[in-house]
Amino acid sequence: MNKIQIYVFHTGSVQVDRAIPLHEKNPLAVTGIFRSKEKKMILPVSVYLIVHPNGNILIDTGWDTKYALEKPKQLLGFVNKISTPIIKKNEGVDIDRNVCNRYRPCFYQSYGL
Repeated sequence: MNKIQIYVFHTGSVQVDRAIPLHEKNPLAVTGIFRSKEKKMILPVSVYLIVHPNGNILIDTGWDTKYALEKPKQLLGFVNKISTPIIKKNEGVDIDRNVCNRYRPCFYQSYGL
């Protein structure tokens, strides 16, 4: 059987200024500086597992569990002001990565933080 299956795993959310996903032209808007909370959006962060007869692929764009326990400190915490992770302890991509092990062989590629 040459059936392809796609599984989606949600690994929390991210809060960003709407200027990022809506591609607004205001250069300061993407930083969230001088922007009200009404301008913030919460977007899902997901991982995609493609089960294919020639091999499986896990596309990781998800949060690691460590973001549920600590805030990122890149650039003195500035990155956390631009995109704030919203994740529970059991939602991390490192938890979901174990799902891939059930579908060996699996190619794992990370595009997350």
